[in-house]
Amino acid sequence: MIDGKKVYAIIAAAGSGKRMNSNISKQIMKIGNMTIIERTISKFVKSKYVDEIIVVIKREEIKKIESIISSIDSDKCISLKYGGDSREQSNYNGIKDLYGDCIAVMHDGARPFIKTKDIDEMLEDFKDKSAMILAVPAKDTIKFVDNMKVESTPDRSRLYMVQTPQIFKLNILKKAYELYFKESLVVTDDSSLVEALGKKVFVKIGNYDNIKVTTSEDIKLAETIAMEEDDENRKWI
Repeated sequence: MIDGKKVYAIIAAAGSGKRMNSNISKQIMKIGNMTIIERTISKFVKSKYVDEIIVVIKREEIKKIESIISSIDSDKCISLKYGGDSREQSNYNGIKDLYGDCIAVMHDGARPFIKTKDIDEMLEDFKDKSAMILAVPAKDTIKFVDNMKVESTPDRSRLYMVQTPQIFKLNILKKAYELYFKESLVVTDDSSLVEALGKKVFVKIGNYDNIKVTTSEDIKLAETIAMEEDDENRKWI
């Protein structure tokens, strides 16, 4: 809880992971000595502000996910919701039964290296804002391309690569999803829905290690980050 508002973390873990070219879902793959979803959930378990955790999963993986969650040492309520046919429907399933003046922390289950410190600092900075995202400055030059021809080159200093968590007032996010379903908007993240409502979205600088494990090429980098993370954790045991 922060500023008298209950904080829910909604972790999206219902993706198919087709781009991983694997016969198992990426969220139950092991990186180091932990599955991706266990590593992700553990960061929110350690947060001093997150009150409850909701994990949105595929129906057919409920037994596997329940087994993973049972091994996590936590006094916090960790509940499960079933995902839908799209990322947006799955995220909405995670929040639709929540009510009241509370805060929704939306996170991608395939980002296992989010730092608890960043979660807590975002919540401390959130205050009365409607929306806040985690992002890092773009390192590369970006081109607008049409039919394999460069149209223009935007100013890189204004370009940021968006990550999760993304934090919202629950009532604002629900209104954004009402708009999404009504107008069939095409978006790639929750903050785009809130932007469509005309609300300002604030940015908190994140960490480049907070990668999304999407393809098989990401696994080697993820294993390196996990090794460093696990070594750091062992120093405190």
